[in-house]
Amino acid sequence: MQDICGPAMLDAPKDDKYHILSWQSIPITSIIEKVTRDRETAAHSAPRQASQGRWEVTTGIRPVDLYVYLKARFGEPNGITMISKNHDDSDNLIHWHYSVECGLGSIDFLCWSFRLEIWYPGVPVFADPNDFLLAIKQDFQRVASSMKEVRKGLERWKVFLNPYFRLKTMIESQLQELEDLKLGDLEEPSQPRTEEEVESFREVFSKAAINFSKAAQISLGVRMLAPVWAESFVNLLIFAMARPEVRSDKRLYEGIVRQNIDVRIRGLHLYCTGFASHVKYDEWDACKRFHTMMNGRNDLLHGNVDPEFTTFDELFFEKKTPLFIEFKDFSFLSYKASLLKASPEQALEDYQIVQDLASHVLLCIENKPREEIVRLVLTRDLGWDENRQRVGILFPSHMVDAAFSFGSSS
Repeated sequence: MQDICGPAMLDAPKDDKYHILSWQSIPITSIIEKVTRDRETAAHSAPRQASQGRWEVTTGIRPVDLYVYLKARFGEPNGITMISKNHDDSDNLIHWHYSVECGLGSIDFLCWSFRLEIWYPGVPVFADPNDFLLAIKQDFQRVASSMKEVRKGLERWKVFLNPYFRLKTMIESQLQELEDLKLGDLEEPSQPRTEEEVESFREVFSKAAINFSKAAQISLGVRMLAPVWAESFVNLLIFAMARPEVRSDKRLYEGIVRQNIDVRIRGLHLYCTGFASHVKYDEWDACKRFHTMMNGRNDLLHGNVDPEFTTFDELFFEKKTPLFIEFKDFSFLSYKASLLKASPEQALEDYQIVQDLASHVLLCIENKPREEIVRLVLTRDLGWDENRQRVGILFPSHMVDAAFSFGSSS
């Protein structure tokens, strides 16, 4: 394939030591034939030193700019690795690969997920990758109009953290910490009565106090995060599924997401696409339990001072003399009382309440969009196309990298 932009020699850089103007793309059929011949030759010959060098590039040129430049000149990627590329998915080891020929030899440009690779001819002029990349960038102006046309076909996506997934991960990590504390297996310290009991009490009490105090901290954290986690789920649904007329009206959209959480849930079918039915907020037990949990959120999240909410004991006084209704022990007054409104059981219950609410809301969505939404909410990194107002999953959840081996036996 020829350079589809044409040579435009008048605008060419004066020092074309990399023969950039004479680059020609190689038909992939020719590349396959060459690889086959090289393998047959290698099978009947002694190993020889590789005739190509390789640069790994992460700076010096933006990958998108290099791709646009090469596509403007040569059309679609023509490298041999494109044979195995899945063109219906972004889950590929090598995303694009160009092979070009010039008087110096063949040059390959490969884009992996974490780097560019440039395979260059084993000739002295290819000594500095930065100089080579600079020479390419100096040729951008010559093909600027063609590059502009290529850019028009690109979609610009922003990659952002999914708030729902991040909170889910945090809460589940904290719940695992709670389980690892194994509070049920701890030895309970008994109130000491003898000198010997005092010595053993200290060790048992200290360990129990540390674990119970840690459990209270974690449980309170989970309980404070659970309402926020629930809101992030509802807000993500609105963000991903909002009707075009809602999304395009900024004031209307912002008004919806600022409504009380129960009002947002009740109206999901009104301002979102894909809902087969409305959420029966006043009928379903899952919603009633969620509403009860949310009613207590202000005391937790805003640190409200309400003795009725955090009372853990009651007694009488006659002047300076305490008159107990019932006795407590060291353990209760030192650390067990801290579990009030912040017990592991309450934390797990709040977690389950949010899970149940999400499950019931998802049941109101039509089958096909529900499958897509489930994948969306369970993906950490999401993409947002501002121009088209679209949210999507850009990459798989796993990361893979590899490298080709260059050497005397390659």
